[in-house]
Amino acid sequence: MGRLHDIIGETESSTNTVLEIVDNLFSFAEEMEQYLNSDMVKGQIPSEVVTAITDRVALLSTWTMELNNSQGIQDRVGQQLQKVIPSIETFHGQLMDVARKLQLNIGGEEISDEAQAMKGYTDEDSNRMEDQGDVDSLLADLGL
Repeated sequence: MGRLHDIIGETESSTNTVLEIVDNLFSFAEEMEQYLNSDMVKGQIPSEVVTAITDRVALLSTWTMELNNSQGIQDRVGQQLQKVIPSIETFHGQLMDVARKLQLNIGGEEISDEAQAMKGYTDEDSNRMEDQGDVDSLLADLGL
């Protein structure tokens, strides 16, 4: 579960970095447009060059807007993940409770023959029926 929180944190950090760059690009495009339309440039640089640069700055603005929109989508996905993670954590906790109550081998270590017999994993227990009260109690513990 910690990894999900790490992913959210990394995504949020990356999103903030990209949004800062987007803001800088918007500011840069505005500054370039103002500079290209200023009196200082009008007499010094041929109009064809100014038009070409203005067109490139407009393209930069378009790309920046697309990047900003993409980040908006990523932000909404992150918000949805933050809403879903508590449910996953709750479900994980409930599964772990069930595993503990059933004495399941979650960690992957070998289970001794004696421990398996205690848990009902051996062939000699295959014909044994569980007590309905034990089953009802387990289901009640699970909220079912």
